[in-house]
Amino acid sequence: MKAFGSSTWGHVIDPAVLPARAGRLSVIAVGGTRSGALDSLWMEGPVDLTVVEHSEAALQDMKCRLGPLSKYIAWMQANVLHASLPQHAFDVWLDQGWHATLSSEAERAQYMAQVRRAVRPGGAAFVDGKLTSC
Repeated sequence: MKAFGSSTWGHVIDPAVLPARAGRLSVIAVGGTRSGALDSLWMEGPVDLTVVEHSEAALQDMKCRLGPLSKYIAWMQANVLHASLPQHAFDVWLDQGWHATLSSEAERAQYMAQVRRAVRPGGAAFVDGKLTSC
């Protein structure tokens, strides 16, 4: 899995470092509702966006903020450690801080196992504001 980097979400999806794919990129955003930065993903290019968030209230807030655009996002209320994620379904995994909240090495290992399971070979991961390779 490729790693890529930027300290801000607005520049996370850099076509030069992403896997070459015809059509749309499939992006999973973990805890993505904590800021408005995901809104800018629509400007980066064609993406299929899935948001995984533990809090139903946070999901509803994001849906309200995005208004009609929210219907184009796949929303999943779940703890990403236990979420049933499809295998190798995503080109890009984005996490703006959820990983940092994990309190044990076992949880961090389980989290990284989810990343490896969900991201396609040759995909990219951006975790806790820094480059991540798997």
